[in-house]
Amino acid sequence: MDAQTNLTTSGDSNFISSPSLKTWFQTQIQSLYGIPSQTDSRNLPQVFFSSGAQILLNHVPVTLEDFQSDIQSQLQSSRQTSISWKDVIEVYSSGADSQNETGIVAGIYIVTRSLNFRIRAGPAQRKTTVVFTAKIHRDPTIHDEDARRIVYLRQTLVDEAVPVHIHGIGGQQVIP
Repeated sequence: MDAQTNLTTSGDSNFISSPSLKTWFQTQIQSLYGIPSQTDSRNLPQVFFSSGAQILLNHVPVTLEDFQSDIQSQLQSSRQTSISWKDVIEVYSSGADSQNETGIVAGIYIVTRSLNFRIRAGPAQRKTTVVFTAKIHRDPTIHDEDARRIVYLRQTLVDEAVPVHIHGIGGQQVIP
């Protein structure tokens, strides 16, 4: 995931354009899971969600606070977290005022959490597969920073234990 920055001309002044919707969304989600961002270390859900954002988890409406609390409870017993992304697409809104800052991002991400305890000889791990779609709009009241905000997020997720593979004597796998 490379955030490319382009120099763009707008009227009389030059400004640095913001990352693509896809890159912006990935950065925000990674910050939720405590993965350091290359662009901004202060990312909090209140900063990148709109105040009236609609959030659905497994087709059940939740508040922003409940969404954040759910993620925090998952991370509480984790010592390490990683995210891999699959089939992420972005569809920009049409219109003169969108400036490629509004649209839809959809795809799949997989969160792998290494837990603070071990199962037999290996670390316990959990894997959460998330299928998502997010609608991103520009907040017209924000002028000094990136004004993109998530206004709609639907996530369907499944959480499962990562299988533990134990190798026996001579490198043969032992099935527990």
